[in-house]
Amino acid sequence: MKTNKSRAAFFAAALAALTVFGAVPAGALNLYYGDIHSHTSFSDGEGIPEEAFDYARTTGKADFWTVSDHLEQLDKRQDLLEGAAPVDEFEHTMKVADEKDDPGKFAAFAGFEWATDVSQGHINVLNAKSIPSVNKTYRLKQFYKWIYDNPDAMMGFNHPAEPDGFRFNNFELVPAIARQVFFCAVTRERDIPYFYKSLDAGWWLAPSGHQDNHSRNWGTHPNGNFTGVYAEELTRESIIEAFRARRFFATNDRASKIMLTGNRQPMGARLTAESAILEIDVAHGGGSKISTVSLIGNGGETLEKWTPGSAEFKVSASRAASPGKTLWFVVFAEFDNDRYIMSAPVWLRSEAGH
Repeated sequence: MKTNKSRAAFFAAALAALTVFGAVPAGALNLYYGDIHSHTSFSDGEGIPEEAFDYARTTGKADFWTVSDHLEQLDKRQDLLEGAAPVDEFEHTMKVADEKDDPGKFAAFAGFEWATDVSQGHINVLNAKSIPSVNKTYRLKQFYKWIYDNPDAMMGFNHPAEPDGFRFNNFELVPAIARQVFFCAVTRERDIPYFYKSLDAGWWLAPSGHQDNHSRNWGTHPNGNFTGVYAEELTRESIIEAFRARRFFATNDRASKIMLTGNRQPMGARLTAESAILEIDVAHGGGSKISTVSLIGNGGETLEKWTPGSAEFKVSASRAASPGKTLWFVVFAEFDNDRYIMSAPVWLRSEAGH
């Protein structure tokens, strides 16, 4: 895996790749809620994938769902059907996801969670066709190599505030896999500074809200976490495209929504311009009011702050580029029910910086 590419070259490649993503106008997108991190008895949770997908869809009212059991615990399963031969648990999860997937109504994904080198944290993987050998990917660098060798696979950083440790090699940027690393989980507020740290390190990430279910409460976990995704339609392919474009946000209140655009391109966009007009739109449809809306920039600095006191808030802000530096902007809003929502970033780099 080549890790010695210059950061400038990476930014140029990422910008080129985003010409397609940025072409999707925000008004042409639909909003879907779901999760990319949950467990069953195939690792350290309860139930089986069939139950997880059904419950998430019917009781949890999720638009999409992912079963992502721990890699090191996935094995052969002998008790799914009486008298049947043992089945590979990950292959079974993929099969069930295919069966439960219902284009236009519900998107079902099979993933897994890497958690072997515990001092480096946990990583969720989506869109992989197989799982790696635990022994050959025990260390973080080994796992990064596997990600690089599987270019369709997508990964992100789980619950970065714990455990105490190096946290993904202190979020050191690995340009060779940066295209595939798409989220940093914001499961609790204490995760937020680490999300900012990952952005400062140069990763191209959006925040993701995880329920991380270990009980039979897929979609109804008390933490209320969901990932909101702006996609063209409710299909696996469209959801994955939105993940690749970083058009998603984290919230612990399903009734809330947020959109951030930069120069009329939806959040996730990497802009090359001398300035950006940022359009912010936050709303709560469940009766709560918006307490604060903050525009956050590099280093986690609060650039502007508003106190709406209403259920919906829209505002524009203009920010200038900084030659030779990539800026990122995130919107964080709090509601009077002690819940919150966080947008994906918009990135801005001056044309003079290339």
